[in-house]
Amino acid sequence: MAKGGLAMTQVIKIQPEITVTLPEGKVLIDEDEYNRLKEDELFKQWGFDDLRAAVLNKASWWVTQEITSKYRDELSIENGGFVRYPSTNGVPWRMDAHKMSDWLKENWDKLDWEAKRLGGK
Repeated sequence: MAKGGLAMTQVIKIQPEITVTLPEGKVLIDEDEYNRLKEDELFKQWGFDDLRAAVLNKASWWVTQEITSKYRDELSIENGGFVRYPSTNGVPWRMDAHKMSDWLKENWDKLDWEAKRLGGK
C-alpha cells in the first residue's frame, strides 16, 4: 500500500503498445540514483546515538558500560574491530553501521538488559 492507504500501481507503455504492470511495492529508478543509494548504504556509519537507538534507546551509561567498555577489545579498530573510539572529548564516535548491526544481532542475548549502573550513580 502506498502512503495514505491507497494502492499504487505503476504501468509502463511501450510502442507497439505493451503494458507492463509492476508488482505492488516495486518501483523503477534511474541507474545513477540506484548506484548512489547503494554507495550510501555500503559506507553507512553510526555515531554513539545511532548505537543507542539500535539498543532500544537504552541510557548512555548502559551503552557505555554494557557494550562499548565491556567489549572494547573486540570492537575497537585498534584490535581489528570496527569502532573508532573517541581519543578526546568532543571527538565523535564512528562505527561501521553494518558490522555493528551484525555484532548486535549475534550478541543480543549476551547483553545484560537489566544491568545496574556501576558505581551506584
